[in-house]
Amino acid sequence: MKGVMAETNHPLKRLVTMAADDVAAWLFGGPVLRVSTRPGTLPPPPEELDSDLVFFVTLAHGREVILHLEFQGPGTKRSMPLRMLDYQTRLTTTYRNMPVHSVVWYVGGVGARAVGFDKLTSTS
Repeated sequence: MKGVMAETNHPLKRLVTMAADDVAAWLFGGPVLRVSTRPGTLPPPPEELDSDLVFFVTLAHGREVILHLEFQGPGTKRSMPLRMLDYQTRLTTTYRNMPVHSVVWYVGGVGARAVGFDKLTSTS
């Protein structure tokens, strides 16, 4: 027996695809130049992530949260914002009902010019 999502998923995708320009303009609040599709399957994670420390914390009022700590030193190949996005996504999908609080501690002179937050912006 198919679930409701399985019964509606393909027809909805077809309908939205047929009106993709209008749907995109509506969602972005104005005209768009072009709408195209690409393969819809996300690639698997390139490597296993090994987070430094993950604690499950019960706060004073009884709420459980995840405290994720990363120590960033010299020589890391991937940028910290992308790594943190990966960690946050995986922790949030694994522990759906627990808020995740992540902290990066920079060591060895790394992050001396850090402003306290990172922002990822698409360059395209």
